[in-house]
Amino acid sequence: MTYCDLHHLIDGLRLFPDPNDVFARDVALHCRYLLPLATIDLSLVNPEFSGKAHFIQPIEPQDGVVGEGGDEYFTYHTRRNFVGYVYDGDRCVFDGDFHYFERHRLGSRNELTERESHIQKCYDDHYRIVRDGYDLARNHVSKYGMLHKRNSEPPYTPSDRLRIAMYIGGRSEGGNWASDDGFPIDWGRSERNDGGFDFNVAPLTADERRFEFVGQIPVYCYVWSERSTLSCDLVMFFDPVDRVALTTFDWS
Repeated sequence: MTYCDLHHLIDGLRLFPDPNDVFARDVALHCRYLLPLATIDLSLVNPEFSGKAHFIQPIEPQDGVVGEGGDEYFTYHTRRNFVGYVYDGDRCVFDGDFHYFERHRLGSRNELTERESHIQKCYDDHYRIVRDGYDLARNHVSKYGMLHKRNSEPPYTPSDRLRIAMYIGGRSEGGNWASDDGFPIDWGRSERNDGGFDFNVAPLTADERRFEFVGQIPVYCYVWSERSTLSCDLVMFFDPVDRVALTTFDWS
C-alpha cells in the first residue's frame, strides 16, 4: 500500500507518540537527542508484518549530516546519515553509543577549548530552537488533532492540513540518501518495456538481505523550525527478521 501526499490521518498512523511508548529504556536519555514524530502499524506496510515502528528524528545535525565526527562510535546501522534502532516488542532503543551525537561528546568532556565552547553554545541554541519547533507542532496536534499550515487560523479546513506522509509502503525510488557512500545499497533495477528502468532501492542488512521500505515523512511539517538541517524527509526501512529499523534523511 502506498500513499502519496497524505494530508489526513489514517488508521494505523499516529502523530507525536508518547516517548514512553517509543523507547524501551533510558527514555530521558533518548529524548535528549531524539524526537518521536509518528508511529505506524507495520501491517500497513506488509499485511504479514506485526507490531509498530516509529519515525524518530535526531535533533542533530546543526550543519552537515548527522553522525559527522563520531566515526569511532559507528555501528553497522548507525553511521554517517543513518541511524538504527533495535526493537523489543513495539518499543526500541538507539543502536549505538550516544557519543555518536556531537553534543553528547562535548558534554562529556572535562575541559573544552575556546572553539569547542563556541561549538557547544551553538549546539545548545540549535537544540533549543529545534525543541521549541517540535513542541509547537506537537501541542498543535494535541489541541486540534491534526497538523495545519502555520499561517492558517481556526476554524481549519482540509486545505489547511499539512502533509504528514509522502509514502507509506510500496517501493522506494531512492534519493540523495542512497548516494551517501558507505552503506550497502541494493538498487533493485528492473527494465521497463519502453527501455527505461524502475528502481526499488533498499539498504542491505549485514548478512545482505534487503530492508523493507516503511515510508517517508516530511520532517519540516513536524518540527516548526527554520533550521535548514530539518528541511528534509525522514526515510525509514525495517528488517522484520532482526527487528531493526533503519532511518536516513533525504534532501532531494
